[in-house]
Amino acid sequence: MGKKDIKEVIKIAVCDDDKYYVDLVVNAIQKFQETNPNYELIVHSFLKSHDFLSFIMSEEYDIVYLDIKLDDDNGMRIAKTIHKRNPDCLISFMTNYPEYVCDSFIVEAFQYMPKPIEESFFISEIERAIHKMKAIKQKYAFLTSQGYIVLEAKEIYYIKTSYREYTIYSTRGIFTGSISALRDFKRVYPDYDFFKIERSFYVNLYHVKQFNYLSVTLANGDVLTISKNRYKDFKKTITKYLEM
Repeated sequence: MGKKDIKEVIKIAVCDDDKYYVDLVVNAIQKFQETNPNYELIVHSFLKSHDFLSFIMSEEYDIVYLDIKLDDDNGMRIAKTIHKRNPDCLISFMTNYPEYVCDSFIVEAFQYMPKPIEESFFISEIERAIHKMKAIKQKYAFLTSQGYIVLEAKEIYYIKTSYREYTIYSTRGIFTGSISALRDFKRVYPDYDFFKIERSFYVNLYHVKQFNYLSVTLANGDVLTISKNRYKDFKKTITKYLEM
């Protein structure tokens, strides 16, 4: 089997008590699949939230399209249940109720799509969700003083470099290595959603919790200084990242 024959499997769930929107979303996903044969999109659809909830106890989805106000349940509660089991799942809400927009941020929803939903818009959102999902799941092997360490991009808070060595601050601990081993990463770091905020620091946009023209605060609580001449590009980059 050649590399071009290997497809990336993506599991998607659709839950809405309105069959019209379930069919619309499923059909849009099928159209996306037809023009993107390198993906294998496995889609499960649900009209009842209790059926969906029983399914997610044994199934992990990459992307979920969910109505906020269901006849038999509340989409916000379901989203919390999903993220408790699978924090990396991207949840996109579909609803007729704009007053729920703020609540969708509380459960860290990826997207909020007001109904009616246009098929062309939805197809573009599928592509955006897949790009985001891949960025979260990317892995990189770093040669450290402890040997090779394989880290997912989301596990890294930031990387500090100096003349002779680098230090990785991650959810799994702190790792150091020779700066020469970081040469390949320095070439591809934008593809992993990292940004060089000043000469010595590469921050993971996934973990940025707060920033201003002076500093960037990461999810682990560390506060790093941002170079004045990089702030404008950083603001533009993270704004685009958050819209992805």
